[in-house]
Amino acid sequence: MKANAPSLPAADARLLDDAQVTELTRVTPRKRNALIAKGRFPKPVWIDARTKVWPESDIREWIAEQIAARDRGALPLGVLLAQRARAKGAAN
Repeated sequence: MKANAPSLPAADARLLDDAQVTELTRVTPRKRNALIAKGRFPKPVWIDARTKVWPESDIREWIAEQIAARDRGALPLGVLLAQRARAKGAAN
């Protein structure tokens, strides 16, 4: 093993596929990919060229962050993105 390799997750850690992540988050794969590209959703772990998974802990942490943002009074991500899109349209 390489000296700088990341440590392995706990033995009880689960990996979730696309369907499971969608079920937990209610975020579609298309929307999730857009969020990943913007750095607003955890990146997947690629098992092979066609299979990607997410550590369940990453997804649960993301959900907790969304709840914390709501509790701080922050606007939901969808509302923020819609406001930015409208502002860009008005500026043009």
